[in-house]
Amino acid sequence: MELSPRAARNRGEYKRLNIYTIAASILAAACIVALIFTVWFTAVIIDDRGMEPTLERGDAVLCDKLALTFASPKRGDMLCYRAVYGGGVYMGRVVGLAGEEVAINGGSVYINGCLLKEDYITEACPVDMEGITVGEGMFLLLPDARSSMQSTASEELIISAERIIGRVAVRVAPISRVAVFE
Repeated sequence: MELSPRAARNRGEYKRLNIYTIAASILAAACIVALIFTVWFTAVIIDDRGMEPTLERGDAVLCDKLALTFASPKRGDMLCYRAVYGGGVYMGRVVGLAGEEVAINGGSVYINGCLLKEDYITEACPVDMEGITVGEGMFLLLPDARSSMQSTASEELIISAERIIGRVAVRVAPISRVAVFE
């Protein structure tokens, strides 16, 4: 059975509109993904061994830039931050908060004289550090792989809030190690 000229024209118009709808949907999805990755998340590839075993070299993580807009970092949060020199991106775990005195003695971390219980580290810190008071708007970050610490210089460990990129939220690669961090 042959279609009437009007039905044939409608069928052609329907196909054309269907193609436009699909193209518009793809474009809208691409814009939403681009917006999410420019405003909400930033992707970082781990290129050192400082956060092992939690994050290994080559892992890809998403850092939540908006998480710190609504809440201050807490002790134990993994943060990505900009280096003072060279512009590189590094990871560290929040150990000391503003107003606290942090010391490392005999491989253990002490906050205001009290031993900090850290379930996420596998080795003791090889260097000792006199008590450092963390200033307002600052955080003391340490790597999980404490044996990788070469120095306890405060300019390397104490990070200002302005240098923080975001909180490590999700490990997205490799697929076998995908994880969400709280």
